[in-house]
Amino acid sequence: MHFLKSVSILALAAQSLGAVTRYQFFVKSSNKEIDGHGLYHIEEIDPVQYYFISNNNDGNSASLIDYDDASQEFFFQVDSNVKLYVRELGGILQYRPGPALKGTIGDDGTVSFSGSDALRAQKNINDPKNYSQNNYAVLLTPQVKLNLRKGGDILQMSTRTALDASIGNDGVISFDGSDILHGIDDTDVPSAGEG
Repeated sequence: MHFLKSVSILALAAQSLGAVTRYQFFVKSSNKEIDGHGLYHIEEIDPVQYYFISNNNDGNSASLIDYDDASQEFFFQVDSNVKLYVRELGGILQYRPGPALKGTIGDDGTVSFSGSDALRAQKNINDPKNYSQNNYAVLLTPQVKLNLRKGGDILQMSTRTALDASIGNDGVISFDGSDILHGIDDTDVPSAGEG
């Protein structure tokens, strides 16, 4: 079982370079095990780097990141030809070639971007180099709304378009084609406690 710990990211300015400001990210969490610890990125698959939470709260444990206030982009300039951007892919916060995840930094230092309210920390995410065996990876795990939809002759739970359905006073769900369900016989199914 994987335990997710809710986190926020705080940005502390380390240096200003004209329109670009250099920051370090630190965790803000009610979980004391990770609160105040720095975020660092490390290569998983060239050129992709995942974000992890340092095992200590030393200020040097956080990677430096550049932020362009005009474009609202967080990035890391690898060399003159390669720029990696903070992005979310597969639910994992990471650095990779663009497009960038657009974000802002509040007056209190809180970093906000689409999905930032769903940031979580988790170990053992099956990352390519298994860094998450010992360190928390930073994930975006929004609550997913599942919809009931008809796929052929079966009902499926899906994140795609929902059926146009209604629930009657008797609790029966009705939708176009729901009459195919009327012949199900559940009399042989044991109730809870029977066995």
